[in-house]
Amino acid sequence: MMETKVADLKSMETQTYALSSILVLIQTCNYDYGAFYLKLYALANVTLDGSSPFDMDSPACLAYIKLVELSLKSTNLSHVLICAFIKVRARL
Repeated sequence: MMETKVADLKSMETQTYALSSILVLIQTCNYDYGAFYLKLYALANVTLDGSSPFDMDSPACLAYIKLVELSLKSTNLSHVLICAFIKVRARL
């Protein structure tokens, strides 16, 4: 059981850092990656039993929160998208 949790944590960390790299490309090189916010939102989803897929004190979680903060700073985002992230964050 513990091995699965560690594997999920590594996967979460890898996905977070990959999305961070894509965000840098979006901001600096005007890279168009339409699924960025879908992938970012998918990482935030809570599992069906109500538990979080990562610990709130883990480096992966802290990196994810920083990534969400940087991603949602744009003034061109719709209020629906921002509210969706707030709703998921409230569930965590």
